[in-house]
Amino acid sequence: MSRPRLRLSLSLAYLLLAGSLGLAGCSAKADEGKKEDVAPPTLPVLTLKTSEQELFHDYVADIQAVRNVEVRAQVPGFLEKILVDEGKPVKKGQPMFQLNTELFRHDVSQAEAAVASAQAKATSAWLTSCRNSSVLS
Repeated sequence: MSRPRLRLSLSLAYLLLAGSLGLAGCSAKADEGKKEDVAPPTLPVLTLKTSEQELFHDYVADIQAVRNVEVRAQVPGFLEKILVDEGKPVKKGQPMFQLNTELFRHDVSQAEAAVASAQAKATSAWLTSCRNSSVLS
């Protein structure tokens, strides 16, 4: 059997099955035995009283500002002093913190030593090239 014919056959089979189940559920014979008069059950009745109530709920919350500002150092180091009070306004360019300068002094002296060493090597290389050029000529 080809696929379109198989699909058509299966569709018709499902349609016939659904139709027969629907007709079987709608038969009038099933309802004939259930037509007895049954009294409705009695249920308790409550009378409501009006009163004034305060409605409130307690929630745990964390409040944050609409705009948060994070202040971070551009260089690593330890804070020595805080120069502004928390919550007070600051102006552009105003120093807010003073960092410990000990580490920076050490780094500067190392950099100066590296510059002096490079200058000495450059001078030595220039002298060597002058000496070699005078020997070769």
